[in-house]
Amino acid sequence: ISEVNYHPAPVTAAEAAAGIVDSGQFEWIELRNVSGEAVPMDGLRFTKGIDFDFPAGWVMPAGGFALVVKDAAAFRQRWGSGLDAIMAGTFASGSLSNAGEELKLSYGAGTEVIGFTYGDRAPWPETADGLGSTMVLRAPAALPDHAVPENWRASARLGGSPGADDLISYATWAVEYPGLGGPGADDDGDGYVNRLEYAFGGHPQQPGVPRLPGADVVAEGEDRFLALTLVRRADTGDLQYIPEMSLDLAEWKPLEVLVSRTLHPDGTATEVWRSGNAVAGEARVFGRVRIP
Repeated sequence: ISEVNYHPAPVTAAEAAAGIVDSGQFEWIELRNVSGEAVPMDGLRFTKGIDFDFPAGWVMPAGGFALVVKDAAAFRQRWGSGLDAIMAGTFASGSLSNAGEELKLSYGAGTEVIGFTYGDRAPWPETADGLGSTMVLRAPAALPDHAVPENWRASARLGGSPGADDLISYATWAVEYPGLGGPGADDDGDGYVNRLEYAFGGHPQQPGVPRLPGADVVAEGEDRFLALTLVRRADTGDLQYIPEMSLDLAEWKPLEVLVSRTLHPDGTATEVWRSGNAVAGEARVFGRVRIP
C-alpha cells in the first residue's frame, strides 16, 4: 500500500456542476508492486477500513500499480480517464475515515498481508487530512513498516499522484520547516546550507553534520579503486548526484561503477560508487559528490 487518499480536498464548483456532492467520493488507495515479477492478485481483499475483493485474474505487473477507488466517475472527474487500466475496481462498501482507522489487506479467509492504523494528527502527515495532500509511503521498495507514522509523508503534489511516483522538490520539503530560509541559507548555523541538508537527509533547523559522503580505497583482486559512499534522497525529482574523483583537485572525472544501492524507510538510499579505472601509485586521490 503506497498511497492513501483518505480525506480528499473539497469539491470544486466544476465538480459540483458535474454532480459530485461529497469529497469522500474522491477517496482511493494505491498499491504498488515493488518486486521484479508480476503479482497475481487473486484472493487478495481489503477487510478493514473498506471492503473490496480484487477481481479474479487481476495481475499487477512488475513495478506496476493498482488503484482501488470509492467512486470511479468522481475519480475520472478529478484525475482523468487515463488511469482506467490500473483501476482494479470500486469499494464494495465502506469509506476511509477522516479521523484515521485500521486498514487491512488480507488473503483468503482473513490472513493479514498488510495491516496498520493511520492517523490524522502529527506525526502522521496532517496536510493529508482534507488540505489537498495524500498520504505517501516513503521508499516503498525498502518495505518500511506501514504502522510507523514517520514512514509516511504528505504528497509532493496537491491531489497526490495515483499510479505514479510522487517525487518531492526542495520547495515541498521546505514546507515541512516553517520559516526556513532559501536553499543557500544556513538556518541552524552548522556550516551546511539548506540545500545540502535537503540533499543528504539533514535537518535544517537542528545543528548537526548531515550524512556527508565518505571516501575509501577498495581492493578488487590486485587492483585498487577509489570508492565513495553517500547517503542521498531517493525521493527527489530536482537533484542530480554526480560522484567524481580527482588526482589534483583541478580535473574531475565521474565515478562510473555503482557497486550497491540500499533503500531505507526514511526515503534515503545508501549508494557506493567506485572508479572505473584502478588507481596505482598516487600519493592522494580525492573524491566529491557534485550536485549541479
